[in-house]
Amino acid sequence: LSTVCPYFYQTSVIAGTSGGAVLLLLIILISSINISTNLQSDVLLLCNFNSSLLGSDLTADIAAVWSYRNITEDNLLEISLQGVVLFWNNRDGRINPFPKLSTSGNFSILLHKVNKSDLGLYRCELFSGTNCSIAYQEIYL
Repeated sequence: LSTVCPYFYQTSVIAGTSGGAVLLLLIILISSINISTNLQSDVLLLCNFNSSLLGSDLTADIAAVWSYRNITEDNLLEISLQGVVLFWNNRDGRINPFPKLSTSGNFSILLHKVNKSDLGLYRCELFSGTNCSIAYQEIYL
């Protein structure tokens, strides 16, 4: 497990059971907020993580993944700690990230011209490596 998810290995709790030890993985919900906006307006979706979650190695394999959740989940984009952006769905060019701010823990995005289909739950989830979720923030728009 430590090679797959080293963050969890360092912060997990081991509990004894009759069948042996159980590893309890902790994922931290940083914030959950509601934002009201007018249709066709621009809205800033804030996502800030404390530097203690990022560590001191600016070359680490850490990234924030933005997803939209309604009936199904739709991954929108990934912003790496180094500022590399990978889009899966940029909402027809209406999503603007701020990749130069990622080293300070700021993975916020700007959504332009909000329409009715944009309303719902957005999640900004911080990952270390592959499939190793550290923390997340939720915004209901």
